[in-house]
Amino acid sequence: MACQLTVVLGGMMLTPKVAIIILNWNGWKDTLECLESLYQITYPAYEVIIVDNGSEDNSIDHIRDYCAGNCEVTTDFVTYQAETKPIALAEYTRDEIESGGADPLVDIPSDRKLRIIKNEKNYGCSEGNNIGMRFALNDLNADYILLLNNDVVVDREFLGEMVAVAERDEYIGFVGPKAYFYHDKGVIQYTGGGTVDLRRGVSPCIARNERDNGNYNRNYEVDYVGGACILVKREVIDTIGLWDDTFFAYWEETDWCLRGKKEGYASMYAWRANIWHKEGATSGSGLNTYFMTRNRPYFVRKHTDPVQYTQFLLYQMGFRFWYTLFLYGIYQRDITKLRYYLMGINDSRKLKPGTPSNRQTPQPPIR
Repeated sequence: MACQLTVVLGGMMLTPKVAIIILNWNGWKDTLECLESLYQITYPAYEVIIVDNGSEDNSIDHIRDYCAGNCEVTTDFVTYQAETKPIALAEYTRDEIESGGADPLVDIPSDRKLRIIKNEKNYGCSEGNNIGMRFALNDLNADYILLLNNDVVVDREFLGEMVAVAERDEYIGFVGPKAYFYHDKGVIQYTGGGTVDLRRGVSPCIARNERDNGNYNRNYEVDYVGGACILVKREVIDTIGLWDDTFFAYWEETDWCLRGKKEGYASMYAWRANIWHKEGATSGSGLNTYFMTRNRPYFVRKHTDPVQYTQFLLYQMGFRFWYTLFLYGIYQRDITKLRYYLMGINDSRKLKPGTPSNRQTPQPPIR
């Protein structure tokens, strides 16, 4: 049964507007499947925004073809609906959205329109999403932001269920779904998100790799919401700001939720909201190892005092470093991952907490 949510405001029945932001970087096939699943959801008030991070695989041309009805998308998860095409398309450069202007799609139904922001280069996951959020908040006046990975397929009811959970309490700031592995439909990737252990610098997902037998069919609070699909209230962003672009990729959603928690906003798991995620489709080989390693000390330093951070460093150098050398260098014999790991450690020393004006632009390692 569909979850239809309305809010009474001044005697009027309103449905909160959700801006759905999808970051694309050389992944148009995944993006089109994601879009086809989104345009079949039951929630009535949403705006879809694709932020293209300087793709070099003709992604924008393929998205144009899809909107025109010239690119049929049919998979095990979605059945193509020709009757919803064509989809009205508005394209903007980053400079154009920053200057503002009239919205040409304002009177078109949610499932018949799409906006693309064309970045001139790859700004990374953090700033790429920030560009989309600024546009959604300033130009579309969204009540909620949903950050959605392009390699995700969604259930028809997912968004209504997530918004319903968010609306239950003013202190619920973030909401995450039950995420399954795309290539193993009945196996859970995470339920909402995970927990955070600052002493060890780890953030394990809850219920990862467990077959869904109903044990997680209840809503509950988590330390953070997984970045593949994260719903956030506008007021939370007004209070704590956007993603920290120092991260570039990885740890930014966990940092966001912990920043929100310090201001009294909880992160919740909505078990009735279901998605399927092609884990790893958004990362290049070895890059996830590099950025996870590089960003870990910066993340922990932001959320600990000097004594706690010293404990973290002792654990990293006394155990994790040697364990990882053995894992990649001897057990797995994966020299590529080992090289990225060591580069991540070296580059982690360059990241310093500070304001956006003095943050350093990350230099991805040589492939």
